[in-house]
Amino acid sequence: MFINVPPTPMTKAVTALVLSLMSSSAPARAGWEALPPLPEPNGGFICGPLNGGIVIAGGTKWVDGTKVWLDKIWWFDPKALKWIAKGTLPRSLAYAVCGPWNDGVVIAGGFDGARARGEVWHLDPGFELNPLGHLKTATSIAVGGVCADELVVIGGTPDPAKIDALSARAQGMRLPGGASRDIAAPGKTPRGTGASATLAGRICIFGGATPDPVKQVANLNEAWEFDPAAGLWRPLPPYPIRARGIAGVPLDDRRIYLAGGYGGEADDFTDKAFIFDLKAGTYTAGTPLPAANYTSLIVCGGHVYAIGGEPLKQARTDKCWRIRVEELIAGK
Repeated sequence: MFINVPPTPMTKAVTALVLSLMSSSAPARAGWEALPPLPEPNGGFICGPLNGGIVIAGGTKWVDGTKVWLDKIWWFDPKALKWIAKGTLPRSLAYAVCGPWNDGVVIAGGFDGARARGEVWHLDPGFELNPLGHLKTATSIAVGGVCADELVVIGGTPDPAKIDALSARAQGMRLPGGASRDIAAPGKTPRGTGASATLAGRICIFGGATPDPVKQVANLNEAWEFDPAAGLWRPLPPYPIRARGIAGVPLDDRRIYLAGGYGGEADDFTDKAFIFDLKAGTYTAGTPLPAANYTSLIVCGGHVYAIGGEPLKQARTDKCWRIRVEELIAGK
């Protein structure tokens, strides 16, 4: 997720060319199965498993150099292999913290195109939004998720275009309907747009962005584990590359698949992937994404889905893929 800079005619042309190449009928890489595309290019949306399929809501896209904020809810039927419209959010919303909970998806914070939001919602199996409360501080592009009945939101900024406003604070809320409160934070580094995954009663976070006085934004390789019961953070071995926009999902009771984002030695969008073993505290090279991308990963029905995302600055993709969890584990 990047600070908005007006695109030049040349960058528009290059973006169009690269997206066209990504849309070609070339076979998916290393076990990835190409799926029907999203109804429109999208990135930064709310997502999660729901009713045996995949739900996405809100998000952003670019149209003629203008960022458009979205409010539609879509559900992917993995048997029929099609996207089905399921209504709209109360307002456009992107860059929220989300996570599976109580047969639905929790949505916390985000940005509506004008300001940061503080509402916490539960998107239930009937695709209805039920209010759960409010964050103590409205925020967007934060990191976090839900572990058991605890919502954890780390960092973020009141405006996703203002990286210098990223925070180092963390917030928590007991679900459903608990009061929001400040909780222990992982170190003193302001952060946002990192990966998070819930595993073995812990929330693990990896990488992300932090303000930089010279380059505006710097990539992180920090990794942390949070124990909600104890309210304590423990540092994990650093992520193998410095990157923001990484996506992460648990594969089993000990391994997390982490992939994509922006960073590394090339300081560009990447398809690199790693599998982190929480018990061993080690990273191994994993099956790369089908393309370099700041994507969203969801586990559903024995598959890992890579949905939409940002393959280039000021661009979104509608491409979707999936791969079997067992293939990712075997290919680690």
